[in-house]
Amino acid sequence: MKDISVDQYCRKVGKKLICTKETRENLLNGIREELADRKNATEDSMEDIEVVLGNADRMVEILQAEVSKDEVINVRKKRKTMLWSFMGLGFCILILCVTVLVKYIAEGHVWYVKTVIVYEGEKDAEEDKDLNGIVWGD
Repeated sequence: MKDISVDQYCRKVGKKLICTKETRENLLNGIREELADRKNATEDSMEDIEVVLGNADRMVEILQAEVSKDEVINVRKKRKTMLWSFMGLGFCILILCVTVLVKYIAEGHVWYVKTVIVYEGEKDAEEDKDLNGIVWGD
């Protein structure tokens, strides 16, 4: 049996399992051992593996039943905590950026160019040398 198909099947099942990494590895090693025991020349594709073991969703249901409820609760709690931590960190970074931007604008560091139409006769006047930060070259 090709290892690629076995790894593909195990990856498909492993992504859907809700358990710790150690438990997931133990369960997936059991699948690998079972497939190694039933090694035939015809079982070299995902379809053949699914014929032997059932589709990945059904296998997830079977393996998930072997995982204790406490472990599932702890894993979900950990995932939820990590999600909220990353969201909180992102929110803090957003607040920091907005605060720096407001401070930067309040101190007058933001420049903007105002469109000024200058006619030929006004270009030579002394008071028009510096128009809103635009300096005319000589």
